[in-house]
Order: sequence, then structure tokens, then C-alpha cells
Amino acid sequence: MPTLYLISLSCILSPITFILMSQIIQFIYYRQKIETIKRQNQESMIYNKSYNVAQIYIKNHFWNKAIIILDNLIYHTPNIQTDQIAVYYNMIGIILQQNKYLQTSQKYYETSCKMEPEYEYAIKNLQSLLSIIK
Repeated sequence: MPTLYLISLSCILSPITFILMSQIIQFIYYRQKIETIKRQNQESMIYNKSYNVAQIYIKNHFWNKAIIILDNLIYHTPNIQTDQIAVYYNMIGIILQQNKYLQTSQKYYETSCKMEPEYEYAIKNLQSLLSIIK
């Protein structure tokens, strides 16, 4: 009789244990996914804030600080997209052009156009700069 009781108890508890274990594994998996998404969102918010600070520096003519921030965004941002890099290069080119560093500005515009060939602002800026140089 006790053997029958133990066998029946084992048959009842084994599926429940299996279900609970699978639920725990799914919970851990989804929690890790959520943590990864939260971390990525926080990082992108930090880089967006840095970009906004760079724009403020440009408006207030703090050229060196703006270039440093944009350069850091280009080289120290993980998982940065090429269209964002093109925007940053274009902004550095604008700063350099305003400060009469035309040859260096041209290189930044060209790099921006290479990174994103359909980025219209960089193309227009490069064309206007080339007309000034010639």
C-alpha cells in the first residue's frame, strides 16, 4: 500500500514540477530580455542628450565643446547606425566651415556622404562648400 501511494504521488507531482520548472526558465529568459531592452533604452537616451548638448553648444558658438561631444558620439557609441554617424560628421563639417577650416570641412562632408549617400544635407553642404572653394 505505501508503495502504491508513493507511486501515485510521484505521478501527480512530476508533471507539476516539470511545469513549474519550465515557467521559471521562461520567467528568467523574459526578465533578461527586458533588462537588455531597458539598458539599451537608457544608453540611447544618454546619447540623445549628448547630441542635444552638442546642438546647444553649436548655437552658443562653443565650437570646441561641440566637436568633442560629436567626436565622442562617433567613436564611443556602441551599436551606432551609419545614418547617425553621417549626421555627426555633417555637423562637425558645418562647425569647421563656419570657422574657415574649409579643407577639413570638405573631408568631413565627404565622409558623411560616404557613410550615407542619400543624406541630402551633407550633399548640399558639400556642393556649397565646393562652390566656395573654387
